[in-house]
Amino acid sequence: MAPPLYTDLNVPLQSVIKLSDILELGLELGFEQFAINYTAPSLQGGKGKKNEKLVVPPPTEILLNDESVREMQKRYPSFKQLSRFTAVLEDASNTHRLGATDIQAYDIIAVQATSEKTFQLACSTLDVDIISLNFSENLGFSLKRPMVKMAAKRGIHFEIVFSPALLDNSVKRNIISNALSLVRTGGGKNIILSSGSKQPLDLRSPYDVVNLAKLLVLVIPKQKMLSVEIVEQLLNMQRQEKPASL
Repeated sequence: MAPPLYTDLNVPLQSVIKLSDILELGLELGFEQFAINYTAPSLQGGKGKKNEKLVVPPPTEILLNDESVREMQKRYPSFKQLSRFTAVLEDASNTHRLGATDIQAYDIIAVQATSEKTFQLACSTLDVDIISLNFSENLGFSLKRPMVKMAAKRGIHFEIVFSPALLDNSVKRNIISNALSLVRTGGGKNIILSSGSKQPLDLRSPYDVVNLAKLLVLVIPKQKMLSVEIVEQLLNMQRQEKPASL
């Protein structure tokens, strides 16, 4: 049986040089696929600017260009990059923008819920692949089992970003506490671990991430947490829902 292909579903958009450094170290550590994540701090045009249109760069602008990809693939033939769009949900307004062509052009669509209201909206209604939460601090609300199970039934995955835990012990305690709450509430299903790496030092090998998952008592096989299988599941859902031209 071929070994699983490990994927990091959250590498924040960086300068080309820094992004290349992160991806190259990730490849050396054993990852093969990466989702480059563009985050919109709001679905409005700007903070407090409700009348301004949200400008979303096309996926080609956030990914490495073809020449850089070919250079990477000379040393790491299985290297692949995916585009990810994440919207921070401050409230329920403008969530219809998630269905717009410019956002739907991304391979993976995620939202970061910031309140109980936006979390419930994401779990029950929004057409997204991933729900992310800021586990580095107190969430300010409790994760409700019906909402978590509803999202899982809809094929949505919950994301735990681990890199902030490497920098601060108090943040580490918050992440572990919040992650355990998510695991208990949802039975450990439909959870992914991603790095959120903003610098190479934030990366860990796939096997280190598997050990972190064991600490969190996740009841899913390691290849389901980090491998191409989850990516294919997300992309298959996208392909079924998007027009053929996208």
